[in-house]
Amino acid sequence: MPCDWAPTQVETKLGLFFSDAGAWVLIAELLESSHPFKEVTLRVPKGDIAYETTVRLRADLPVIYIKVQLKAGRIWGRSFHNDLRSAAGGEKHGE
Repeated sequence: MPCDWAPTQVETKLGLFFSDAGAWVLIAELLESSHPFKEVTLRVPKGDIAYETTVRLRADLPVIYIKVQLKAGRIWGRSFHNDLRSAAGGEKHGE
């Protein structure tokens, strides 16, 4: 399953870096606060559905790109990283 799960390279609003557990806490907070997630169709595995969002925790920090997938009754983290593509005006995300 392709992914770019790199929370330890993403700065928190407190100036620290996320842990895996901290990334999941942020994802839960976003979901609980009705932060918008967009449904996307994956290229790998072809046709599977995932949900993506971006969030900026502080004005001077990069946007964070997050993608999760619901599969077999569980939520799977597929992406959690600084969104360098959107910052550079580059191509859209996709897996």
